Amino acid sequence: MAQTQVDYDFFSEMEDYLVIEDQLDMEKAKEKEEHRPGFCNGLKHESKSITQMISICKDFVKLFNIAKAQYKSKLPSEQIKYHKFLNYWINYNLSVISDFNEIKSAFFKHMKSNSESFDPEYELKDKIKEIDIKYINNMNKLYDLYKHYLDLKTSGEEYQKDTFITGFKEKYNKVLEQCIIGGEYKFCKALEKFREFYENIKSSTTKCYNMCPTLPELGISYIACVELSQMAKIGIRLIRKFYTSSLNGLSIMKSGQHSNLINLISLQYNLRMEEDDDEKYFVMMNILHEFFQYCKENIRNSHLLSFIEEYIDVYYKEKKGVYAQIFADCANTNSKPYCEQYRKFSHEFKEDITLINKGPEIYINDKKGYFKNLAPDDSWIGKARAIFQDSEAMPKNSPTIMSTLVSIILVVFFLYKLTPLSSIFRKEKKKKKIPFFYPEKRIQDINDGNTKNMNARHKRGKICFAYQPT
Repeated sequence: MAQTQVDYDFFSEMEDYLVIEDQLDMEKAKEKEEHRPGFCNGLKHESKSITQMISICKDFVKLFNIAKAQYKSKLPSEQIKYHKFLNYWINYNLSVISDFNEIKSAFFKHMKSNSESFDPEYELKDKIKEIDIKYINNMNKLYDLYKHYLDLKTSGEEYQKDTFITGFKEKYNKVLEQCIIGGEYKFCKALEKFREFYENIKSSTTKCYNMCPTLPELGISYIACVELSQMAKIGIRLIRKFYTSSLNGLSIMKSGQHSNLINLISLQYNLRMEEDDDEKYFVMMNILHEFFQYCKENIRNSHLLSFIEEYIDVYYKEKKGVYAQIFADCANTNSKPYCEQYRKFSHEFKEDITLINKGPEIYINDKKGYFKNLAPDDSWIGKARAIFQDSEAMPKNSPTIMSTLVSIILVVFFLYKLTPLSSIFRKEKKKKKIPFFYPEKRIQDINDGNTKNMNARHKRGKICFAYQPT
């Protein structure tokens, strides 16, 4: 059964592991095939990957012997860490095989049943086992990040800054994204440990003087020792379409208009690493601009206040010193790209910038006063209007829209049929009433000899009879 909980603390000894791997590469280059462990050839499997499995087995035994010799004189706590590294190494190398899921159980079973062949002291007993692929991938991201950074120390003068920064940025952001999106407590703690490791090496490595950028602060909190707490509780609803039922009429952020703000919220208000401070300030200016723009688009909705408070409390307060410096830099004719971006929206949002620069609390209190005086539109008509205004949510809300239209039609129909309003819409033609007793001259019986009336010509050629019911 694969491990579902792992530790990442062994990466603190990453420099030693890279030395061990280098020694393995040298040994593989000079060693003849017949001197390699024979028990690995006993691996039996119908997989086409059997050759790879045998090769991994042999390399693992060699790596174990090298590491064992290097760590023999070290403390038990340090030895435990290299055992964890060996377990990661063998799991990762197996995971790149195409039919990994089919061969892994047979591989570990073979290693366990032949452990006496390479580990007669049972040093690795119960320490080499399957790891869930999720954790293998997490470990590999950390491995790549550490290795890329440590390669700077051993690189020659030809190692260019652009090459280092581009790769380092990509690898760091992958770990950051997995930390936040994966929500695993231990993995985020491992990222914090890397930041400490980075700063310690940075201050003692001359090559880092012009090469190593400043890492963004990592803002995370924990529910327990297994998962992260969600800091963007309001914001996350505004960037994901499946939360439309709880938006309270606020529009969903659009990737074209609010892409930087969406990225910030998706990482629980954490900034990605940028290549230098100028690039970071440029992104921060875009985030602020998009925040003001989104607030302007929803300024008639009092539910916006909750998002404003979250953005200010979780993100802006932590960065207010940096923003104050940016505003000061851009007050003059600074030609930096982030100042150019600032000038693009500073006129439109001059009042907002002034308030937020005075202090985050002043900005929030101003918005509270505005929404307090704003008459809320919580009627069903207002809510329906909000749904129609959100074009991206239209397909998802089509049942609601249709039921609203049907309700309106039914209401109008019953008003027309059952209330005096019907007289406004229709005019009925008045019918001539015929009384039971016709109020005209009596016509005597034509047989009574009344010759005067015999030849009488009646109006319109009609003869009218009065009828008396019995």
